[in-house]
Amino acid sequence: MPWTRLRLVWPLLICVSFFAPGARGQKLVYMVSYTNTPASFRAQFPNGVLGATPEQRVAMVRQRIRTEVWSVSVKDGKRERLFSDGGMSFEIVPGVDMGAPVNGARNVAYVRGIDYAWQGPPKRATQESYEPPSGIYEVALNGSNRFRRLFDAPQNMALATVNAAGTRAALSGWEDNGAGYFLYVYELPSGKLLARTDIKKILQAHCGECIPGGAGWFADGKRLFFTMEEGDADDPPGPGAEVTPGNYMVSAEGGDLGGFPARTGEVNLQDYWRNPSVAPYLIRQTENGNYVFHDSASKKDLLPRALDPPAFVVITGADFKIQKQIALGRADASQFELSCDGSLLAFAEDRQLPGYKAQRHLWIRNLQTGEEKEALAAPLANPRNSPNPNVTVTILGWLEN
Repeated sequence: MPWTRLRLVWPLLICVSFFAPGARGQKLVYMVSYTNTPASFRAQFPNGVLGATPEQRVAMVRQRIRTEVWSVSVKDGKRERLFSDGGMSFEIVPGVDMGAPVNGARNVAYVRGIDYAWQGPPKRATQESYEPPSGIYEVALNGSNRFRRLFDAPQNMALATVNAAGTRAALSGWEDNGAGYFLYVYELPSGKLLARTDIKKILQAHCGECIPGGAGWFADGKRLFFTMEEGDADDPPGPGAEVTPGNYMVSAEGGDLGGFPARTGEVNLQDYWRNPSVAPYLIRQTENGNYVFHDSASKKDLLPRALDPPAFVVITGADFKIQKQIALGRADASQFELSCDGSLLAFAEDRQLPGYKAQRHLWIRNLQTGEEKEALAAPLANPRNSPNPNVTVTILGWLEN
């Protein structure tokens, strides 16, 4: 099917139509954030705080002009704006630390955000904008721009993920200056805290000086996995510490459930070499029990080997035996999100361009047919003296009609 290109006047975004046959009405959901350059900030607020209204003063402390949530239909390429925080005191904090945050059953997404306020006496000695601690918010994906705060974001939150049923959210991060790595599990949509557990000893028992690099829920929505990767090379393991990067499991209550068999999810092709010190990242377990991994490998005849080898998707069965190995053909791939049925994979590519520039592209790969199309291309970063803001794009997840 030919591609259909849609263009926005400001800024330029490109969207395409693809995978029409048997697409099941699936939609990729992503965020577009607009951030001021110094010149665009001056154009927006030429007089600074002089004569500014409280609403304008609050707008000045925002990190972004606005963040919008969009969807693109896999079937026909139609785009729809689902949410915008523009003109609000509420600001979404985009990031890739919230995995699978879209709940299609309730048509909402879970995001990190801040709700600014203008306060004066008696709460404050003088009138000023107030920035409360960030929290996890539920935003409606129906164009109403409704949102509500569920709970505070934990201290130094590093990873967060929502289970497939949309009934639980798990967040984790270091606390007490690194003394503990805590797992928080919340009930959705109530936001009730179900468990808070220090899992540092569990994870380090499996991989000495490793650190969590990724996390997610198993298909049953009751167990979690953590992808452990080697820590800072300047901070070597202590005596007797074992460094075994890999994927390890814990219960929602923080119990140790062991790890995956060694080498699970690794690229295993005769003409390719992979770095044995880097663990494959488990993207998700699908509805049928299969596991989908992201791994990287270089051609053996390419010397020196690439610092950022091309990305692969490795699919194994529930028995951990490889079923399929798919070369994505791109080194700078990230933000992997599987569709609801596990047939489509969305990911971002930060394409390196001359002059130390990078351009973000969003891709969708059909894991059954191998077909791939570009879903979005973000504009290049603007110089500091540009009157136009900069644009960043972040993948959120999937909706299914």
